[in-house]
Amino acid sequence: MKNNNKKIHFIDCGANKGQSIQWAFMKYGDKIERIDSFEPQAENFEVLEDKYSDHEKVVLHNVAVWKTNEVKKFFPQLWGARTGSSLIAGKYSTDPSVCIDMECIDLAEWIKKNRIDNTHTILKIDVEGAEYDILPHLLSSNIPDFVDEWFIEFHGKDKTPNYSEAIEKEFKERFPNWVDWNSPEIREEMK
Repeated sequence: MKNNNKKIHFIDCGANKGQSIQWAFMKYGDKIERIDSFEPQAENFEVLEDKYSDHEKVVLHNVAVWKTNEVKKFFPQLWGARTGSSLIAGKYSTDPSVCIDMECIDLAEWIKKNRIDNTHTILKIDVEGAEYDILPHLLSSNIPDFVDEWFIEFHGKDKTPNYSEAIEKEFKERFPNWVDWNSPEIREEMK
């Protein structure tokens, strides 16, 4: 980790039921200054509130991250752990006929307005295919100037209809030290 003497601002996009919050506290401990967790799935957000609503270093946001401030159709996963809910219609884990209106925030704008000076900012993005829309927006909005580390889960062409090999390749070439949020190492650390 670069600048390991700085406090950590962990921006958690796609918090699910708090596994990433738990992982961040386990990995960074007292270095955590603040965790901002975004989770649009209602059932998952209720779990987050039960676990973290009283935690002084965790701020919970029941909205979806996106490239604009708008209300979009959100497709909830109706089975299992509900980890596959998405803003992307036609994702394999959702039913395209079941959707709700979801408030979305412009993630680039939010990061610029909510940055914490003199912290090491980590941006974790696990947004079930929406990364292919969000990442170009972040890059064109100069967000790399505000982010020290990137943790991304790229969802492949078999999982999301908006898959873009070009966007994934460009990101990986520009940020060779990015961390695969779906890597076996991270998964092992989260057990």
